[in-house]
This record gives sequence, structure tokens and C-alpha cells, in this order.
Amino acid sequence: MAMHNTTKTFGEEILDQMGLFLAATFGLIVALAWNDAIRRETIESNAYKNKLSPWMFALIVTMIAIVLMAMWATFVATRLYPTPKGLNPKALFQGHIEGADAAISMDAAAA
Repeated sequence: MAMHNTTKTFGEEILDQMGLFLAATFGLIVALAWNDAIRRETIESNAYKNKLSPWMFALIVTMIAIVLMAMWATFVATRLYPTPKGLNPKALFQGHIEGADAAISMDAAAA
């Protein structure tokens, strides 16, 4: 069984660990928000008048966590895997886009 030697630089290891810590932190915050919403719905259902606010808070916290983690993943990906010089990412898909546009226009003309 061959072992792959994947050595990371100190900066890459820091970025990996920061991502793990951020994911764990956001996961805990989201779990606590949903826990509070469910607890207020089941245990304190008669005493708590505004039932919508804990659910909205939990939903907003979840969306914020997802957006922040996506931004972190994009940041890490651009730092660890930068686009090579001279490579235009839009040009990679240009042939596919033009082919799809031609197929759509042929379908429209046939209809």
C-alpha cells in the first residue's frame, strides 16, 4: 500500500485549521439557535407570545453561517490554488456556451 507524501506549508496548514475551527464554531452557533427555537416551541409554547422570532433567528443565523463558510472556502481556494497566469476561466467554457446558444436558437426556429 503506497502512502502519498502530501506535505503542506505552514500557511496552508493554518488555513486548513482555521477552516475547521470556523466550521465547528458556526456549527455550534447554528445548533444553539435551532435548539432555542425548538425549546421555545415545545416547552414554553404557552408562555412565549412571539413564536416566529426564534425560528427567524435560527434561519438567519444558518444562512449567515453558510454564506461565511462559502466565502471562507472561496478565499482558501484562491490562496491555495491560484489561477495560472494567462488562463482565462471564461474562455474554458466559451465553446460550451456558444454550442448551447446555437442549440437553443435551432430549437426556437424549429418551433
